[in-house]
Order: sequence, then structure tokens, then C-alpha cells
Amino acid sequence: MMDILADLAVQFDRPCDQVNFCCTTNRFGKIAPGSDPHTATLFCANCGARRGHLSQGAVTQITDIVRTFGAPDAPIILRAEGKPAPAPRRS
Repeated sequence: MMDILADLAVQFDRPCDQVNFCCTTNRFGKIAPGSDPHTATLFCANCGARRGHLSQGAVTQITDIVRTFGAPDAPIILRAEGKPAPAPRRS
């Protein structure tokens, strides 16, 4: 199952990512295989720092979508469950 997700690009948009990021304002990462008990691990695309894990439910859902429609052209946006997207920042 993880082979289909390995190296897919993600964009971090969880509440913790609004204040806790590793590379200036970089919020992009990659999905990689996890180790027990985690199915998948998230890493920063810039520095390689570990940014968290994906739940089994998220892995199953993303895998089903990729199998049905193919890999996405744009990064998958990861948001906290049940949280609305934050309002866009104004310059």
C-alpha cells in the first residue's frame, strides 16, 4: 500500500504547522513509509526533518484516490480533521 504513496508531495496546513515549522516558512513535504505502529511518516521536503505521521485512515483514503485517479499534479493539502481551512493571509 505504501509503494503508491511514497514520495507524494504534501502541503502542511495543520494548526501546528502555522507556528511550528522547520525551514523558514516551508510547508511542503513528502510521504514516506512509517515504522510500527505508524503506516506513513511525513518529512520536510527541504531539510528532511520528520513532521509527523499519517493515520491508517488517511493512508487508506489517499491510496484509494491515487489508485482511482492517479497521482495528483499538486501537493496534497493536509489539514487537521474537522477544522476549516484558515482564511487567506492578506499582504
